[in-house]
Amino acid sequence: MSITLSGRLRPCSPCPWRLYHSASSAAVDYAEGESRGYRPRIRSDTTERKLKVLGLAANVCKSLNWDNAWRVRFSKVVEGSGFDVSMTGLRVLVHVFAEAGMREEVYALLRDVAWCYKVANLDMSGLAPVLIRSIDRVSETGGVFDVLIKVFAANSWLDDGVDLYLQCRRIGLQLSIFSCNFLLKCLVEGDRVDFVERLFVDMRHFGPAPNVRTYSIMLNFYSRLNTSRDVYFGRATDILTEMEGRQVSPTAVTCSTYIKGLCRVGFLDKAFDVLLKDDQFVSIYCLNALLQGLCQKNKLSMARKLFDKMKYCGFPPDVYSYSILIDGYCRIGNINKACVLLDEMKLNNMKPTLVTYSSMIQHFCRVDLVELSMKMFYGLRSLGYECDHIVYDVILNGFGMRGDMESALQIFRGMRDNGVAPCTANYNSLIRGFCRIGRVKEALETLDAMMKDGVMPDVISFNVIAHVYCKAGNLEKALEFLSMMGNQGIIPNEYTYGIIIRGLCKQLKPEKAWTLLPSMVKQNILPNVVIFSLIMEGFAKKSRLKRALNVYSTMVKAGIEPDQVMYTICINIYFYWRRMEAASAVLREMIERGFEPDQRCYTSIIAGYVRNGDLNKAYTLLNKMSGAGVMPTVHAYTCLIDGFLKMNRRDLADSLVDQMRRGGVSPDVATYSVLIGGYLRDCSRCAEHPPEFWEYLGMSEYSDQCLVPAGH
Repeated sequence: MSITLSGRLRPCSPCPWRLYHSASSAAVDYAEGESRGYRPRIRSDTTERKLKVLGLAANVCKSLNWDNAWRVRFSKVVEGSGFDVSMTGLRVLVHVFAEAGMREEVYALLRDVAWCYKVANLDMSGLAPVLIRSIDRVSETGGVFDVLIKVFAANSWLDDGVDLYLQCRRIGLQLSIFSCNFLLKCLVEGDRVDFVERLFVDMRHFGPAPNVRTYSIMLNFYSRLNTSRDVYFGRATDILTEMEGRQVSPTAVTCSTYIKGLCRVGFLDKAFDVLLKDDQFVSIYCLNALLQGLCQKNKLSMARKLFDKMKYCGFPPDVYSYSILIDGYCRIGNINKACVLLDEMKLNNMKPTLVTYSSMIQHFCRVDLVELSMKMFYGLRSLGYECDHIVYDVILNGFGMRGDMESALQIFRGMRDNGVAPCTANYNSLIRGFCRIGRVKEALETLDAMMKDGVMPDVISFNVIAHVYCKAGNLEKALEFLSMMGNQGIIPNEYTYGIIIRGLCKQLKPEKAWTLLPSMVKQNILPNVVIFSLIMEGFAKKSRLKRALNVYSTMVKAGIEPDQVMYTICINIYFYWRRMEAASAVLREMIERGFEPDQRCYTSIIAGYVRNGDLNKAYTLLNKMSGAGVMPTVHAYTCLIDGFLKMNRRDLADSLVDQMRRGGVSPDVATYSVLIGGYLRDCSRCAEHPPEFWEYLGMSEYSDQCLVPAGH
C-alpha cells in the first residue's frame, strides 16, 4: 500500500501503520529490530541502555526530524548510556541522514561527536572505524567520511584530516574530490607545507584525480611560500603543463589565481606578459587579479593606468574593478580619489557592493575619521542596503580602536533592532576593545553574555583575554582561562600556548612552560621553533645553560629546524662557557643555512668576544656590521667601550663614542654608566676635569650636581 516515493505505509505491530522515509527504512528496520524484536528474558544493564538509545534513534529515523535529533546532544547521551552504546545510536543516525542527502545534519552530528573526542582526549583515529556500517558495506560509508574530513579540516584538526584520508586509502575507500580539495585548501591556509605537497602527490598516484580546483589551490599554495619569483614561476609552469597533459582546461579562477601569484611574488612584468601573450588569460577576472596585485604592492599609478585601459580594450571595469581600486586608494590614505571613484560608479549606474562601502568605512576608522564612517554607515539603509555582520564588525572595531566602547555598545545593541543577530566575530570585537583599554571585567562580562545568548565563543575570544592577563603578569588567571577553554570544548591553538609560554618565560618560569608542551602535542598542536626559542631563552636567563641546550637538542630530534633566534641563543651560551670554537661552528652553520646575522646576533658575538678578552675581533666585527648594512646597536658599542676602558685604552673608547654620534646612535644609561665608571674611578678625578668631561659626555647639566669639593 504505497503513498509516495518519499514515504510508505507498512504494517507493524503493535501500531497498525507506520510512516517511513525510503532513505531511512533500512536503518529503522535495524534499530527497531534491536529495540522491539526478540528480547532475551534476562537482560543486562548494557542491553537496557542500548535498547533505549536505539529506540531514540528509531524515533528520529521515522520522521527525519532534525530538531528531535539535535535536542539530544551526544555528550548528554554518553553521560546516561555510556560511550560504546551512544556510538551505536550515532552511527545509525549518521547513515540515515546521509542516505537522505541531509549533509548539513550529518556535519552537525559528526562535529558534535568530534568535539567530545577532543575534550575527552581520545584518539581521533578511532572515530572512523566506529562509523563504518559493516565490514561488507564499507563502500557505503564514503559519504559519511567525506563529511567527517570536512569537520576535521574546518576545525583546524588538520593532522586528523590527513590521517582519515590515509585510513580511507588503506581500506580501499576513495573520498570525493570535493572533500579532498577542501582538506588541501585548509592545509594551505594552515601553512602545513609538508602535508600539502604529500597530499597532492598522493592524489596524483592513488586518487581522486586532481581537477581544475585542485590545481588552482596548488597555484595559490606556491605563491604563499617564501620563495623567489623564479622558483614560483617554475612551479606554476609545471602545474599548467601538467594540466595540459591531463587535458584539464584552466578556468577563469585558475588563470586569475596564477596572475595573483605572479603579483604576490613581485613578478609584475611577467603578469603583464602572460596577459599579452596568451588569449586564454585575457578576461575581466584576470585583469581584476592583476589590478588587485598592483594595489597590494601599492603600485597605484600602474593600477590606475590599467584601470583606464580596461575601458578601451573590450573589458570595461566592473563593480569589482572599482572596489579593488577604491580599496587600494583607501589603503594608502588617498580618501579623496576613493570618493571620486565611488561617485563615478554611481554615474555609470553601477551600484557599489556592501564590500565596497565596508572597505571605505574600515579605512575611515583606521585614519580616525569615525564620524565620517558613521555617516556612511547610517546612510547605507537609506540607499537600500541591509548591513550584515561584516559591516557592523568594521564599525565595532573602529570604535574599539579609539577606546570609545560606549559608542560601540550602542551600535551593538542596535544590531538586533535591525534584525542582525550578533555573531562570534562581533562579540570578539567588543572583547578586544575592552581589553585594549584595560577593562578586563567588561570583557569577561561580554564573554559571559555571549555564551548566555547561545553564541559559541571561538579560540580568538579566549586568546584576547588570556593575552591581557599575560601582559599584566597575571599568569594564574591565564592558565585558568586555558583550562576553561577545554571545558567549553574549544581547543587552544598555537597562539594561545605561545602567549602563555612567553609570559611564563618572562617571569623566569621556563620549567612551567616546558610542562605545557605535552598538552600541546596531545591536542595535535606541534610546538614550533618560536615556542622552543622562548623556553630555551628562559632557561638561559636563569643560567640553566645545559637545560637550555637540552631544549635545543629535543627540538632538533623532533625534526624542527632552528631559526636565527635559536642560533643566536646557542652562540651566547657557548661564548659564556668560553667555548669559542663551538660558538664559531654554530655561526658558520647558521650562515650556511641562509641566515645572515642580524643586529641581535652581531651584538651577541661582539659581547662574547669582549667577555673573552678578544677586543680586536670584536672591533673588527663592529666595523663589519656597518659594511653589511646592519646598524650597530648601542649595546654593541657599550660592550666595546667598556672593554677598552678596562684595558686603559681611553683613546679607542673616545673614538667609539665619536663613531656612535656620527652614526646617529644615542648613548643610553648603560653607556653613560660605563663611561663614568671608566673615566672617574673616584670623585677626585671628577674634580680634575669637571666641565669638559660632562660636556664631552653630553651631560653638562649634571656637572654642578656631581662636583664634590675636596675634603668632602
